[in-house]
Amino acid sequence: MILSSSDYSKLNVAICLNIKPTIAHYHPTFDEIYFVLDGWIDLKTYDPAANRYAEQRLGQNEMALFPAGLHHVITASSNVNRLCVLMIPGFTGAGSVGQAVTAT
Repeated sequence: MILSSSDYSKLNVAICLNIKPTIAHYHPTFDEIYFVLDGWIDLKTYDPAANRYAEQRLGQNEMALFPAGLHHVITASSNVNRLCVLMIPGFTGAGSVGQAVTAT
């Protein structure tokens, strides 16, 4: 079965081609999932509730879940990559906040 927006209207899906490093940010109103289709991306996260930093590389067929409020940033990526991004509930153009993620 393939889901479409009419089946699940609270889900947004985006495919990013050759994504580059991003600005650190978090989403107070929705969860975000990154699923790497090809290539790799390096991530840095900060969990303000636990005061914990983490770094991780995601390769092909690997995913990461960013619950609402978790600060995250793509710090590096392969030159060729495809990233599937899912937002739940769907992104409406509001709900992202820029925030520096720094190492401890």
